[in-house]
Amino acid sequence: MGGAITLPWQDDNVAEAAEAEDLQQLRWLLDNHGDPNALSRSSGRTALGCVAAGGRSDVVKLLLAARAEVNLCDAGGHCEAGSGSALHHSSSNGWEETSGLLLSHGADPDIYDEMGSTALHIAAVEGRSEVVSVLIDSRANLETKESELASGWRRALHLAVIAGRVEAAKCLLDAKAIVNVAPSSPRSRVTPMHLAAFNGRECLSLGFRPVEQRF
Repeated sequence: MGGAITLPWQDDNVAEAAEAEDLQQLRWLLDNHGDPNALSRSSGRTALGCVAAGGRSDVVKLLLAARAEVNLCDAGGHCEAGSGSALHHSSSNGWEETSGLLLSHGADPDIYDEMGSTALHIAAVEGRSEVVSVLIDSRANLETKESELASGWRRALHLAVIAGRVEAAKCLLDAKAIVNVAPSSPRSRVTPMHLAAFNGRECLSLGFRPVEQRF
């Protein structure tokens, strides 16, 4: 599993231009040696994170061509939605094309954001089923647990079922996510199947069955 890259604040206007979607200014800055990895002073997001959050694939391409670091994370503690990579932001907002573009340029689907979640965790809980499919196709690890900063045990399928995100859960099931896995932590031994039963027939209709648990 790769690691996220985090840089300090940069004295640059590239991120502000990206955040304002000022494409003319952004092009000028990049053409004049502006730093494509700069962080916005207002939100703490990277330039790439700013445009990925808005699904601006055209501007993402521009920044990647300028050698923006695809796995660079926001400044911890300064980002409104928690520190994360551009892929975390595009996944959260359901931008399928942008997420696919980032992945094709080496975005790591398995790194954690500041809150202890991967892009797949975020897409699952938000019900972004198209992005879930893109992440699965890019070999995101279906069984990665949230870090100890979050629950420390929930996988993407747990999160989709808890939130009642049926289509996202179906994508995960079709990709062979483990239905009856339970964490070994004493805090919880709840499987996705238990959660589906709790949440009602719609989730159960996806194919959850009361078979032997795997611990």
